[in-house]
Amino acid sequence: MNSQEDILKSLGQNIRKARRLKGVENLQEAHELTGIDKDYLGKIERGVADNPTIGTLIKIASAYNVSLEELFIKDGDILSLRFVISEHNIKTLRDVADIIKGLIEKK
Repeated sequence: MNSQEDILKSLGQNIRKARRLKGVENLQEAHELTGIDKDYLGKIERGVADNPTIGTLIKIASAYNVSLEELFIKDGDILSLRFVISEHNIKTLRDVADIIKGLIEKK
């Protein structure tokens, strides 16, 4: 099983890769695209942000045109989402759906 530190590092690497594939060259551009503070985006990409929320990850995935699942893939395997679920009191798929619905309604 992956440690939380390993998961956050891989997540950050995947987010940086998705950003670059989108053609977003720097964190200021990423901030403008996602609405997320550029310093916090940098921490997420370096894997040092403490448990980014599902809502934040959905915003990033949406802005970079990738699925949330793609952010959690390492070497063809899906990383454990257990730490995200436990840290954010997400107990059901309905909780995730409610987060997604709220983000869509804000657009």
